[in-house]
Amino acid sequence: MPDSYAQTLQPLAIEYFKLDNGLKVVLVKTDSASHITVNLSYNIGFRLEQRGEAGFAHLAEHVWMASHKNGKGFVNASTRFDHTSFYSVLPTYKLKKYLKQEALRMHHTSIRQNILTSQKHALEAEHKRTVTNHPYGGFPWLQMPGIAFENWQNAHDYFGDPQLISNASVEEIQSFLKRYYIPNNAVLVIMGNFNAAGTKSLIRKCFGLIPRKPLPQKPDISEPVQVKEKTSDITDGLIRRPAISVAYKIPDRSSPSYFAMGLIDQMLVKGKDSRLYQLLVEQKKYTDRVNGGINYLGNMFTHNGPMLWMTDMVYDSSVQKDSLIATIEEAIRSIERELTDPILQQAKSGLIKSLINMRKEKNGLAVSEMLACFALFDDDPARYNSIEPSFNKVDHSMIMQTVANWMKTSNRTVLVLTPKNPD
Repeated sequence: MPDSYAQTLQPLAIEYFKLDNGLKVVLVKTDSASHITVNLSYNIGFRLEQRGEAGFAHLAEHVWMASHKNGKGFVNASTRFDHTSFYSVLPTYKLKKYLKQEALRMHHTSIRQNILTSQKHALEAEHKRTVTNHPYGGFPWLQMPGIAFENWQNAHDYFGDPQLISNASVEEIQSFLKRYYIPNNAVLVIMGNFNAAGTKSLIRKCFGLIPRKPLPQKPDISEPVQVKEKTSDITDGLIRRPAISVAYKIPDRSSPSYFAMGLIDQMLVKGKDSRLYQLLVEQKKYTDRVNGGINYLGNMFTHNGPMLWMTDMVYDSSVQKDSLIATIEEAIRSIERELTDPILQQAKSGLIKSLINMRKEKNGLAVSEMLACFALFDDDPARYNSIEPSFNKVDHSMIMQTVANWMKTSNRTVLVLTPKNPD
């Protein structure tokens, strides 16, 4: 097998260190002329919430974000399975002010009732806009985990219990923030054309005096082995055409077979030359679009626990769901029958190309999140530079073994959305 691709993912110059209080810091020098990308992430996400606090991770993100006054530049936030990120693209001259502000908030966690109230309303509006009042809302990213997973930590509704959120007090959310938004549960990633010595000095000055605190005990997020297929059929009054999603639990992210799964994903759903697109759209014309991937709320490198590979599509009412499931199965089995070295090489090239594009998009925000996750979950942001070699090690036999072990009927979950009033 060739040792290189048409394009290669050039290693990043990563500098990694920790402050005495446990804050992890990742610095990456790039040739960006005038802007700096900053990602401050905390190791708390949906599935790390405790029972009785379902939805608090997302609400806390909203509350924290609402108190953020950035001035010039782009700023946003997201809550994911295992982490919450606050990220910005700033003019270089704004970095000092930004870091001082973030350090001040981390050191003096304080929220006001009016902000909490407004963000409860914002969260309710977001839920209505993206889920309850939106055709195919929550499909399948919100619905599928609750069907495929057994452990409450992985399966509960990420928006939380509406009554619990409505009743959440300032004291409860402030307690949540003080437990999780602490330096030894966080990582600061800075990417851009900055002065390294000056930036390190600034970070130590801004964050160094914030005391570390005891880390909250992490819940058990393990999943039992699935031994039989799961199915669910949900009636939706807002849709006119049915939809289907098929999911499989996948290998642990630290295993070699996980990288094989990434290449299987590439062959099945990435691009118009993918197997599912060719079969479902071009040949059988069951649908006009096929979605799919590992971790719908990020990418295959931005989670730290049980995960699903999923595909989903809206299809014509004249098509039987069994025909769709059979076609998906046909695509999977075709990998076992038809895989050749050139096909495997093409999958690797396509995947590496997508990683290269991440560096170019939105000032590398996706790359900053990957670096944050490698630091938070593995204490090793340099794992980013091992991505391409890890894919390069995947051979024909690893693909065959991963398909056989993981993409089998007993490990499958099928979710169907049925229109209440079909066309």
